Amino acid sequence: MDDKFDDYFNEQAGQEPEPTVQPETPREREERRIDEATIERGHNTLRTVIVTTVVVLLMMLGLWLWWRYYYPYSTEQVHGFITSVKAEGLIKTYEAEMVKVSYVGDTFHIDEVVPFSIESDSVARRCEVFNSNGRRVVLTLDGYRGALPWRGNSRLVAVDIAPDSLRVETKR
Repeated sequence: MDDKFDDYFNEQAGQEPEPTVQPETPREREERRIDEATIERGHNTLRTVIVTTVVVLLMMLGLWLWWRYYYPYSTEQVHGFITSVKAEGLIKTYEAEMVKVSYVGDTFHIDEVVPFSIESDSVARRCEVFNSNGRRVVLTLDGYRGALPWRGNSRLVAVDIAPDSLRVETKR
């Protein structure tokens, strides 16, 4: 055949010379083994964005829970008489009521009834003592934005109680 096309089936035509193999140096061998043992991972930006978003959302949720249930937004002192102290609920917490009073001249006016919870056993025992003897007290209350079951039913929690030093003298 007299065509001028390359014959791909002919073993002699179009054969490339075989490359000569040079022996590996110990350093090249070590690098080859490391490359074979290393798993190449592509940088996954979607996974990074999702993980970062979840972490930020969890941190924001934790901050909101702390702000709502553990950070007292107000601390006040209330003067009055303890009217009742009782332990109630599935998780036994102390619930109490206090009659808030104010003095005008030589008489006092009942302003309101303040329900509150008591977290500490020692404060609850002192409240029971003041309830039984009818003394006027100063109650320090922390106000929270939400109530927790182990802290009580009220958003106001008694922190401290002391006898009121203000004495009203009566004329006889």
